[in-house]
Amino acid sequence: MNRVTSFVSALAIWSLSYAVALPQMPGMDMPTQLGRVEFQNSCSPQVKKHLDTGVAALYSFWFAESHQLFERVTKEEPDCAIAYWGLAMSDYEQIEGRSLPEGAQLADGQAAITSGEAAARKTLREAAYINAIAIIFDANGIPDHDQRVQRVQRVQRVQRFSAAMGAISAAYPLDRQAAVIYAMSLLKDGMPADPDLVRTRKALAILNGVLQAEPDNPGVAHFIIHAADNPQMASLGLPAARRYAKVAPAAPHALHMPSHIFARLGLWDEVIRSNLASEKASEQPSLIHTEAQNRMHAMEFLQYAYLQTGQDAKAVDVAREAATISQTDFGPGFRQYWPLKATGFPSRQVLETRDWPAALALEPASGSDVLARQIVYWTHSVAAGHLRNAQAAEQALAAYEATLSPSDLNAMKVHPRTQWAEVKAWALFAEGQNGAAVALLRPIADRQDHIGKGEVELPAREMMGDMLRLAGRSADALHEYRLSLLADPGRLNTLLHAGEIAESLGLKPEAATYYSLLRANTRDASPLSSQALAPARTFEQ
Repeated sequence: MNRVTSFVSALAIWSLSYAVALPQMPGMDMPTQLGRVEFQNSCSPQVKKHLDTGVAALYSFWFAESHQLFERVTKEEPDCAIAYWGLAMSDYEQIEGRSLPEGAQLADGQAAITSGEAAARKTLREAAYINAIAIIFDANGIPDHDQRVQRVQRVQRVQRFSAAMGAISAAYPLDRQAAVIYAMSLLKDGMPADPDLVRTRKALAILNGVLQAEPDNPGVAHFIIHAADNPQMASLGLPAARRYAKVAPAAPHALHMPSHIFARLGLWDEVIRSNLASEKASEQPSLIHTEAQNRMHAMEFLQYAYLQTGQDAKAVDVAREAATISQTDFGPGFRQYWPLKATGFPSRQVLETRDWPAALALEPASGSDVLARQIVYWTHSVAAGHLRNAQAAEQALAAYEATLSPSDLNAMKVHPRTQWAEVKAWALFAEGQNGAAVALLRPIADRQDHIGKGEVELPAREMMGDMLRLAGRSADALHEYRLSLLADPGRLNTLLHAGEIAESLGLKPEAATYYSLLRANTRDASPLSSQALAPARTFEQ
């Protein structure tokens, strides 16, 4: 049985619900349910609970809460060196924040490291922890010159931190938290590309080893999900996804993270349930105007899942609510992401609902940064391509490329990055260069088949299918849709178009598979979506 045939015969099982009972968020401001961490330290027993909880909060990316807990230890026991390490770590927002701290966080972390180095109460192991995080907060900073050189230096520094944590874990094999932090460092956004998932698989192996001894460690569950957040490994992360919200129900991010795996597997009901819980937790008075990045991240996934289930009206409501979130409501390490996140909601809404005129009319918000403007021009290009509007597609490409430096643009033409390649491909397609457009997207799609597309983005493979479908190459389009559903099962538009083409080619059993799953996923579809889904509703095998 080949890969595609196996997929078609097995596709229907994705509609089965892997139900996860998310716990109710406790009615409290301070966390009491963050999982269990045994953090070895040389400080007094009186501060152990705060250190353990501080690390647990850190593992669930509750950085402000983690900082407060470590700060409390420094006040109660000023010579506890490892508490200053914790302060610095809570200013280094692992995996999802900046690749390196800046501004007040940089200064705060440097001060904490200085205090930790001076504190008398520490072991050689704890001194090694402090030395490791000091790599990130190097007082010399990064020289202010060529941006490409700066990017290389940032990667090198993140790599050095990871290597230092790996050395600590090797030297102290009984220190399971060193192993967890080392695994976390392997997954850091600032690390080099990992197209063969070598570091990812290594991190998963480390975490599974710790899991046997510490099943309620929130870092283990959390980082297993991050490691498995790709099409090749998503099923390996399902047990952790089912468990994490139960381990750390007080952490908004812990309530959201399972949806990364659920979305990879097309389990939309679970995505919705996870992110409704996370959004509710993020709306606590102590968080709503200080750490709104958790709330907006949950809302991204919530909108995306509503769109995949045809609940367009609910998706619109989420987008409108997201528009009320201010950049100043984000934590300091996440504020640079706000324009990009805010722009993503209207873009996602019009593209997923195939409203090409509205997509072409989308405008950058006043004061948008480069990344936000790029999202808008990318949106224009996708719409222009579907409308075969060559002039609009060329304008979108020119506007996008104007946001790039000459050196970055030249480098991108040699080694195409995803977003630019998609903009260029749709411009080629709008001009009638169908083969060139598909050829430009193919290596992007091949890579996404392995490591995954961005969290709530359009798959490049689905774009290829769309181009071939619009060009009248039905059999070729169906082949790409089949492959796209292997990497991104359950996407509404892929299922709909694959079903339509399979039906037109006389492949009725295959069409029935797509349509059956589509009907199951869209049982609560809005009236507007129901019209688009008419082929699936009226199909008779």
